[in-house]
Amino acid sequence: MFKLCRMYVKDRGEAEDLLHDGFIRVFNNIDKYDEDKGHIAGWMRRVFTNTCLMHLRKNKLIFSELEINSAISTLSESIDCEELNLLSMGQIFKLLHLLPEGYKAVFILFFIEGFRHNEISTFLGISESTSKSQLLKAKKKMRELIKSHFPSHYSKYAMNLQS
Repeated sequence: MFKLCRMYVKDRGEAEDLLHDGFIRVFNNIDKYDEDKGHIAGWMRRVFTNTCLMHLRKNKLIFSELEINSAISTLSESIDCEELNLLSMGQIFKLLHLLPEGYKAVFILFFIEGFRHNEISTFLGISESTSKSQLLKAKKKMRELIKSHFPSHYSKYAMNLQS
């Protein structure tokens, strides 16, 4: 759960606080867990995700630079999962913290947590189209970050596309 908290916030101390808050929420709400609806680990992960998102929203760290407009790039211009596969988890983790907070939240919820846009929009209190737009922007920004921070990885990816 600490790794989950660290994905949402850069500061280790802040992540520890979120971990603490998450466990308090788990213990205070354990009576709401329904074992017929899934494994407790999944339920706990959702509690921790919500704890992190509430923290970001409360501190106005999500969507402070929100630009709501139509998709800014085509899917062919956005990040490909194969690009991410060339990087270690540590490298991806470092790049995540370079994304604007709104982009990062949607990117994590979609790619790492596996939520759909309708669920993300509910979590973050945004429209579904805003979630989609933020994801496109996040993917474009991640591609730029991979190119600038890991050029050797990106050139390997580009060579794979040509062969």
